Amino acid sequence: MISIAVNLLEKFVVPLGGWGVFLAEVLEEVVVPIPSAGILLGSGFLFLKGPLTLALLQTLFFTVVIPAALGLTLGSLVIYALAYKGGKPFLLRYGKWFGVGWEDVEEVNTKFQSGSYDEWSIILARVFPIIPSVLIAVFCGVTRMPVKKYIVLTLIGAFFKALFLGVVGWQVGALYMEYAGVIGKVENLVLLVIILAFGAFVFYRKRKKKVL
Repeated sequence: MISIAVNLLEKFVVPLGGWGVFLAEVLEEVVVPIPSAGILLGSGFLFLKGPLTLALLQTLFFTVVIPAALGLTLGSLVIYALAYKGGKPFLLRYGKWFGVGWEDVEEVNTKFQSGSYDEWSIILARVFPIIPSVLIAVFCGVTRMPVKKYIVLTLIGAFFKALFLGVVGWQVGALYMEYAGVIGKVENLVLLVIILAFGAFVFYRKRKKKVL
């Protein structure tokens, strides 16, 4: 499971370096259902090796953080632009494809109008998964937030999100390499239990149907 995700990133992202991280974030925001956190954690895991040094910091910022922030911003800008141009009719017609309904936008808008949310909330929502990324882009587009303001807020939030998750990925990577054997055995055991449980469930359902 973890090893499969790591292998995919090694195959498609690592060879391209910062461009790989950038493209992965663009695709994740627009079309590919891959969690952004997974890309950033995996990038920190794979690109950042060893103790804290100047070289590691350069890799962190120029291979992981900045490319990821730019990619996330550009990718989300596509959804923002569609929502900005299409408004409510676009969301009512195509919102299901993004997992966002008009009621979701109204709920966020109510919180903004009541003073519960402000511009800082947009930044924090980018850093932490308080609100789904696609909902932020759709909400800002439908409510006609100025594009420059949207880009700045998204870029700031994406930068700190990438920084935080990149560092976490670096630390997780160090632990994973140390305990890779144990983690692999645990993963295989969990996978085996899931397969056996599913098989038992199918067998039980078939027997129940025969009895009936």
